[in-house]
This record gives sequence, structure tokens and C-alpha cells, in this order.
Amino acid sequence: MQPGPDAVGIRGVMPPYNQPEPLSAEAHGQLTLKRIDRPFAFMGKLHLSPLSIGEFGFATSSFPIIFLGDSKAPAAVMGARTEENVFITPDGELDPEVYVPTFVRQYPFVFANDPANDRLVVCIDRQAPMLGVGGEVPLFENGQPTQYTQNAIEMLKEVERQRRMTLEFVRVMQDLDLFETKTITFQPTDDKGATSGEPQKVAEFFQVSEKKLNELSTDAYLRLRDRGAIPAIYAHLLSQMHWSKIINRVIRRAMAAQPAAAQMN
Repeated sequence: MQPGPDAVGIRGVMPPYNQPEPLSAEAHGQLTLKRIDRPFAFMGKLHLSPLSIGEFGFATSSFPIIFLGDSKAPAAVMGARTEENVFITPDGELDPEVYVPTFVRQYPFVFANDPANDRLVVCIDRQAPMLGVGGEVPLFENGQPTQYTQNAIEMLKEVERQRRMTLEFVRVMQDLDLFETKTITFQPTDDKGATSGEPQKVAEFFQVSEKKLNELSTDAYLRLRDRGAIPAIYAHLLSQMHWSKIINRVIRRAMAAQPAAAQMN
């Protein structure tokens, strides 16, 4: 979609949003949501997903939680290679036991930033595979949002509230200088389990330093506690145990692809 005079920008936009448009009865009054097989197949190219602080407790059961970039934005790690989600099979099936982040569950809706008018605008991805005409759930009836659409908008409002809480959480962590750079490496082995080659860097990111956390003054620690940050911090630290799961899934997927490639040749 080319920017026009009324264009808005999705804050932190990333796949799977391909053609976001401001939602309106005029443009989308005939659209419906239809049932599709493998509704989470679009996650297949998401190796990272934004997370809010309120999700840390749920996400820690599934994958590593890391902080990225100068803004220290929290993210769920769903793969070790770009555009490969190890929790989605090649044919688009979702691992039934994995936590699905809110960023994914809100799709195909999303808030966009309209800086000219200092507001947020509800948008929808016009290329979403579950959108079409003649489906089971209409987006509008008689020119008004249906209950489904109203519920989706309320979800976006909660997502925005959580986003602001997360920004405050990160700000406090930065003020206390609790972040450190972390590198995850993988040591290749041969078919007998012996070390083979040099270690390979899998990821580099920011992590809460447990040492710095333990060295906080009582007043600083109480500041974190009173803001409800302590459970989120330990959920983040505990989630680091999932790196081996991510790496092992990548290896198994690569090994499974080798016979298929050999047959093609």
C-alpha cells in the first residue's frame, strides 16, 4: 500500500501484515471472516513476536523471552533462523501446546499510529487469508461494526494498554541498568556426537542480569516490586532454558528436509 495523504503507520509493523488499511464500513462493509484450514499458518515466517509484560508468565512455558534493540523491546523467540517458526509445521499446523502471543491473536486487526491527529486508528490486513466475502462472521451489519468487530477493537485497546505498561517496565529496567548483552551459541557435532567445527552464534540480545538484580539496593528492589516487575523478570530469566528446545527443533527440521532434498535431486 503506497502512502497517501491519509496514510497511517503501524507502530512496530512486521509480518504478517502485508496490506494494512484503516477499517471502515465504506471500504470493508462486505467483508467477512471465513473458516480456513490451518488458521495460524501465517505464523510460519514469524521467528520473533512482540510480547507485553502481561504475557511473560504465559510465554515462559513455551519459548525464550528476550529484549531487542535500543528500545529493549521484549520478544518471544519462535525460531533461530529468519522467517522460520519452529512451532509451525511446514504445512502450517500449529503446535497445540505452544502459547500464542497477543500480537498473533489480534490478527488481522491492528492499531496504527496517526501522528497528524495524535490518535490510533483501527486497521485490518486486507490480504489476510481469513478475510473474504460470503464467510461466517461479517465485520459490519447495516454500516455498523458487528459484535465480533467490537470485541476485536476492545482487544486492541487492551493490547495498547499493555504496550504502555511494557514501555514503563523497560524504562525502569534501563534506569536501574539491569540489562546485559547475551549471546547464544551452538556447538555442531558429528553423527557420533563428537565436536565438529567451530561454535555457531545463534542469537545476540539483551537479557536481565541476575547479578545486577541481586546487587540492587533494597529501595531499588522495592521499586521493582511495587511496580509488579519482579514476576516478569523471573519469568524472563526462567524462559532462557528454552534455547535448547529452539535449537533442537531447528536441527530436526533441517535433518528432515535433507532426505526430501536428496529425493528431488
